[in-house]
Amino acid sequence: MSINISVELYLICKAVLLGVFLRFIYDLFRISRRVFRRNAVVVGLEDTIYWIAAGICVFILMYDFNGGSMRIHAFLFVALGMLLYGVSLSAVIVKYISLLLLKIKFITLKLLKKLLKKVKIKKKSKDAKTDEQKVNSKKKKIK
Repeated sequence: MSINISVELYLICKAVLLGVFLRFIYDLFRISRRVFRRNAVVVGLEDTIYWIAAGICVFILMYDFNGGSMRIHAFLFVALGMLLYGVSLSAVIVKYISLLLLKIKFITLKLLKKLLKKVKIKKKSKDAKTDEQKVNSKKKKIK
């Protein structure tokens, strides 16, 4: 096999894997958005940063293989990798990891509320004792 053909095959494999990787990273954003609600401005900022980083990754891929010259087939294989991951694993990963993290979040918040309740009760009882002591000391001063 010619060295040019093996380099092109390697480029195709790396492009598809880069597409899978980029889609997986975007799924992490989707999962975090399900677990922690964000407003539209933050979502837009996250998407902008993601696409800038994705563009840099694709440029690095092009630079490594073609000296920076853009080839349409490399872009198509990156898109193919994103598409393959999107139709195969993406929905399952986003759904179940989101459910797991939401459950962890729910349990953690429930435990924190109980803890804060106990801290408030202890603080109130300490405050009540100090108030009682203040009243007693005022009574002593009045006598």
